[in-house]
Amino acid sequence: QASVARAATPAPPVPPAPSVAPAPPVAPAPPVAPARPAAPLPPAAQPSLAAVPPPEPILGARTNGIAVPVFSGFPARLGELTFDTLGIHVTSKEPFGVLWSAVTHVDARRGEVLIRTNARRLALTVAVDRIVEPALAGPLVRLLAEARGGSLERSGSALLEFRNAADRLREEFLDEDDLFTPGVIGLVLAASAATCVAVAPHILALGASPAVLNGVFVLDSPLSPLDPRSLLIGLAAAAMLTSLIVRVASRGQAVAWARGTLRGWHRGRPVSLVARGILATIIHRPAISAAVLLLGVALALPTARTLVVFDGAGVKVVRELPFLDEERSWRAVADISAVPAPLDRHPSGVAVVVLFADGASISTLDRYIRGGTDKQFFDVARTWRAAATERGGQ
Repeated sequence: QASVARAATPAPPVPPAPSVAPAPPVAPAPPVAPARPAAPLPPAAQPSLAAVPPPEPILGARTNGIAVPVFSGFPARLGELTFDTLGIHVTSKEPFGVLWSAVTHVDARRGEVLIRTNARRLALTVAVDRIVEPALAGPLVRLLAEARGGSLERSGSALLEFRNAADRLREEFLDEDDLFTPGVIGLVLAASAATCVAVAPHILALGASPAVLNGVFVLDSPLSPLDPRSLLIGLAAAAMLTSLIVRVASRGQAVAWARGTLRGWHRGRPVSLVARGILATIIHRPAISAAVLLLGVALALPTARTLVVFDGAGVKVVRELPFLDEERSWRAVADISAVPAPLDRHPSGVAVVVLFADGASISTLDRYIRGGTDKQFFDVARTWRAAATERGGQ
């Protein structure tokens, strides 16, 4: 009975589960602003496909058309112009070939043939035996106009005119190819050379030296006429002067002779051919003489710049380069003396020698003095030295 009573005893109550705190509420996400459309680019910033024309396709050489040797580009290079009723092609450093439908303008100007498209401008000069011939620009333009119009014929009037004009060049040369034309050119060149070689050193000295003010003496030493630089300048200037005189006097006939000579149309002895070639080059290519002249001036300017300036403040020695210039006061002069000199360059019959305390000296014997005579310079220089000595002793 006791065991039954224990079994009937009720079990102890189960403790309640601990309460769980509720989670805090989640804050709602802030609203996202709607994306704004990108602002359109201004018209100036938008890429314009119409502003840049597309590259033109290069049309191949017109092998079945008409071929003409031409010069194009800078510097001018020899190439070949080929064309037919379909298009035009030029062999050069930058090949050019388009259909006639892409060509907007064809014209002759100053002995050149100008061909324009929407994207390019090309200038051509007709070449005959590797020498330019501006007289054929007009006939070639008329021939191109006939091809552009689709009526090009090998027996047509335009091609016949072009060939006749090319044939007349040799006839005009033969009319001028005698001893008279090169003889006259040689005489003009000799007279111009004698004048320019003698005058060139003095022109250089006047151009390089400053203006002489009152009370200032300038001692310069121009180049000798036999100096290589002086000869180079004089001969180049003579060649340019000869080309100008002959071109104006002959009204183009001497130029026709020069071109024919450079093409090798004259037949003669080798010595004669060389002499004629030199004269023809002088007449036909004055740009070569101009380049030689500039080279000679560049080589001679440093020497032409050297001079000595005397004034009341002292002596300024101007040398070939500016950083080599030197200035000395009259107190650095030890003695000023006069020595006999030839009358052709020294009207006073004397030359002045300025001796410095360090042994350096400057003489007017082999130089030209501007601002007065040697005698005047001698008197004024002694006065300047005496005044500087008195100021230094006080």
